[in-house]
Amino acid sequence: MDALSEEKELARLDDRAVRGRCVVLEWRGQMQSSFFGAAFLLAFPAAALLQCGYGVGKGLHVPTPEYVPWGWATFAIVAAMAVCGLLCQNEGLLDPIEQRLYRESRFLWWLKREIVYHKGEVLGITSEGRRIRRRLIDRWEYRVVALGRDGSKEPMGNWQRDSLDVCNTQAQGLAAHLGCASYAAPPELSPFVEEKDGTATISFGSDRPTTPLSNVALVAIAAAMILYFLIIAKANN
Repeated sequence: MDALSEEKELARLDDRAVRGRCVVLEWRGQMQSSFFGAAFLLAFPAAALLQCGYGVGKGLHVPTPEYVPWGWATFAIVAAMAVCGLLCQNEGLLDPIEQRLYRESRFLWWLKREIVYHKGEVLGITSEGRRIRRRLIDRWEYRVVALGRDGSKEPMGNWQRDSLDVCNTQAQGLAAHLGCASYAAPPELSPFVEEKDGTATISFGSDRPTTPLSNVALVAIAAAMILYFLIIAKANN
C-alpha cells in the first residue's frame, strides 16, 4: 500500500461508524512515561529547595528565602509534566471487519496515526512475560502482544502483575477479532517468531531478569538525589 492509499485508510477512523466498531486498546506509551519520569525526578530538587527556603527539615534551622521562588517554580514544572503525562493518550484500534490493527497517539492537538498490521499480517496473539527483580522484589508481569509474520511485536495492553491467565484469555478474544491464531503462553516465558521448515511460527523462551527502569533512568534518579543533597548541604553552610 502506497502512502496516499494508507493516508486515505487512516482518514476512515474519523468516520463514527468505523471507529465505533473498533475494539479500543490502551497502554502507556514512551512519551507518557517520559513525562511522568521527568516529573518524578524534578520532585527531588523541588522538595529540597522548598525545605531550604522555609527552613523545614532535620538539621535546617535558618530559612533561606531566596530558595523559595526557585522551589515553587520547580514544583510548577513538576505539576506541568504530570499534567502532560495525563494528557497523553495511546490507543490501539482493532477493526474486526477489516481485520486491521491501528495505533493512535494523541497529545493536545498533535495526532499521529498508523496502520500497524493489515489483514493477514498478524501471525498470532499471545501473552508476553517479563521478570522484575530488584532488591526484595522478584515477580513476573504480563501483557498481551500481537506478533507479526515479519517478527515484529506490538503491545495490546499494559503490563499487569501476576496476570498470565487474564492475559491469555484476553489474547484469545482479540485473536478472534483479527482472524488469527491465539497462543496460550506458559508461565515465565516470552514469545518470539522463528522460522521452521520455511514457515513462521511462535515459540516461547526464557526472559532475562529486568526492571522497569533503564540504566539511563537510574542515572537520572541518582543525579536528582545528588542534587537534592547538594542543595541541603549548601543551605546548612
